[in-house]
Amino acid sequence: MEKNFLFKHGPIRLSKNRKYLEHADGTPFFWLADTWWYGMTSRLPVPLFRKLAKFRAKQGFTVIQIVVGIPPEIDAKNAKKIGGNPFKDDLSLDKVYFEEVDKKIKYLVDNGLVPVIFGGWGHHIDVLGLNNVKKLWHEIVARYSSYPVIFCLAGEIDIVSPSVILNSVKNLLRFFGRVRRGSQNDNVGKRIKKWTEIGDYISSIDPFKRPITAHVSRKTTAHDLLGDKKWLSINSIQSGHSKDSVSFMINSIKKSVAFKMPIINMEPWYEGILGNFGEYEQRFAFWACILSGAKGHSYGAHGIWQMSKDNENFMKHWGESNWEEALKFKGAKQLGLSRKFLEKYEWWKFKPDFDRVSPHWTKDNYYLPISAKIENRHLFIYVPRVGGVREIRVKSLIAKSFYKVSYVSPESMRVIDRFKFGGNESIIPIPRSKTKDLLLVMTTSQESKV
Repeated sequence: MEKNFLFKHGPIRLSKNRKYLEHADGTPFFWLADTWWYGMTSRLPVPLFRKLAKFRAKQGFTVIQIVVGIPPEIDAKNAKKIGGNPFKDDLSLDKVYFEEVDKKIKYLVDNGLVPVIFGGWGHHIDVLGLNNVKKLWHEIVARYSSYPVIFCLAGEIDIVSPSVILNSVKNLLRFFGRVRRGSQNDNVGKRIKKWTEIGDYISSIDPFKRPITAHVSRKTTAHDLLGDKKWLSINSIQSGHSKDSVSFMINSIKKSVAFKMPIINMEPWYEGILGNFGEYEQRFAFWACILSGAKGHSYGAHGIWQMSKDNENFMKHWGESNWEEALKFKGAKQLGLSRKFLEKYEWWKFKPDFDRVSPHWTKDNYYLPISAKIENRHLFIYVPRVGGVREIRVKSLIAKSFYKVSYVSPESMRVIDRFKFGGNESIIPIPRSKTKDLLLVMTTSQESKV
């Protein structure tokens, strides 16, 4: 396991230029998160929690997204049954619940993992009420802000989820076509105002001023919903679990590069969800996001986010894999290797540079090369489908300079071949590869690090 960089470099903050995350000593921090929505429930008991934390830390993860509150797709009654409700029946806080959370938060930090603490799910504020959510967040901040944590208002603050919110047949019928047009959007708008107030509240009571973000549903960003709030440190998207989100994912990240905050895809395709999205899709989402301008990336494995067990029906509508099977998924290991590889470079200086190469990604063709530069010293080119591209033309090279291209396997992050050239415009051949995809790292010869 890597040395605990949290103890060595300090907690996480926004960089001075507000473009990426860094430690207290100025060391850039790469967000690579795993997703444990049910990690604070009895579905993930302490011994298993420790096993999973050690395993992910060893793989190269740096962040765990975790809910301190009612998890998604469940109501308060059922959350209580699985030890996942911080509230008692009278809506007072359950100290026994928090004693368990205390142990788990400390264990994450002790293993070099930054807890990104979610205060429940977006629609829960409609049920609990604003004051009770403030009460919850007061407890969270009081207990955990002294740790190197990041706060997330809630998951999917803009979600429309009638199965949990509505508690009567009458209201359920209203939802299915018997409400006035626009009423659901109106409700979501009112909810966003509540969550904005929660953000104001967290910022006002946190003496350590930890970074704050929000998790959102598809087709929007946290910045779009919350605006230019001083406390909003990290912009976010959710590309979700459908391949038709690729264009939104890439374009929204590219657009946000101009904002004074980093952006992260906090919920891309989970590996194994709906029986889809294997290791290749994890690599694609990672490199597409990073080279589009994201300053970190989140991962999820179906079977782990909800801690699914054999022979039970819990969340089976999302897929069949259990946590033991999910622990063997290859995508998580590959993303850990990718993060470690990137830290050989000044990755925080990445700027999307799609037009530099031809052919390149377009909204009409998801599987053409995606490229980003680090100043004028390095150009990273991700080729999603090797068989579809035989060569890449690179433009605007420095005259009279020599370049080296390292061909890197996205599976192992090992260099499998090298190619040297010079001139103002050059063609890079794409060799046949045993993998579906390929990463090219082009650098001036004196700057080579691989």
